[in-house]
Amino acid sequence: MSQHEIDGEQVQIHWRPRETETLTLKLPKSAIASLQKVAKTKDMSVDALLKFYISQSLRCDLSNLAIDQTSVIEDTSSHGACRLRITL
Repeated sequence: MSQHEIDGEQVQIHWRPRETETLTLKLPKSAIASLQKVAKTKDMSVDALLKFYISQSLRCDLSNLAIDQTSVIEDTSSHGACRLRITL
């Protein structure tokens, strides 16, 4: 739990603990260097940036699995484009 002030009001945020598992990835050195460069510009760790990228892509893919895949619409409202397939 953490406390924050939003619009002059104190709010408490309750985090749900989630079970985690360690995953090891082998990436090209050039990809790691690129990740480090991008992470630095976003004031994030490489670990946090990878988690962000994975969660964004996973959310998009899960959305695509949940709906009919008959037409494609570009959704660029978040960081990067996500192709959503919807039935018209």
